[in-house]
Amino acid sequence: MRKIIVALGWLASLALLLTACGVATPTPTATVAPAPVQTSPQPGDKAPDFTLADSGGNRLHLADIVAEHKSTVLVFYLSHT
Repeated sequence: MRKIIVALGWLASLALLLTACGVATPTPTATVAPAPVQTSPQPGDKAPDFTLADSGGNRLHLADIVAEHKSTVLVFYLSHT
């Protein structure tokens, strides 16, 4: 009878140790949503609103320019600085 009690004590100690280490309990798996697919802008798409500084350091908002003018053309030049 004493051997059974000692064995049960060892089993209980081992179970507590494994639980404390995270071995006995399965870790939940997280489901990760797939990243949204980013596509290139197509001709005719509306540009997202953004703010840039002009050559004088003044901040220009695209929404302000579009509100002021009926048509707006965006041109981005490649700079080698």
